[in-house]
Amino acid sequence: MLLAQRAVDFFSKLNDADRKTCFVLDDTVLERAKGMHVELVSKVFDHVTNTFVRGFTALLLGWTDGINFLPLANALLSSTNEENRYVEATTKIDKRTSGSKRRERNLSKRRP
Repeated sequence: MLLAQRAVDFFSKLNDADRKTCFVLDDTVLERAKGMHVELVSKVFDHVTNTFVRGFTALLLGWTDGINFLPLANALLSSTNEENRYVEATTKIDKRTSGSKRRERNLSKRRP
């Protein structure tokens, strides 16, 4: 986040003082139609097509000034309901690793 803050400060200095800037929050559905063996793939509702698809929800926070876009944080979310998940997470990964912690966070009801 410190790197993102420095990048936003850098781009802000390049722009005019009257230019509007904003944060963008995007929740895109990433469909994995053939991903039956992809870890944590689940049934997700796509609001664009009004159907359920197999895939993930990609949550992205970014900063924009209308010309430039800087991604600040992201998360790949799976369903919290076990019945909607097609493939569970592997249990062979050490619980102390960052990948394991990310899996736990993406499955929790309390989102990042």
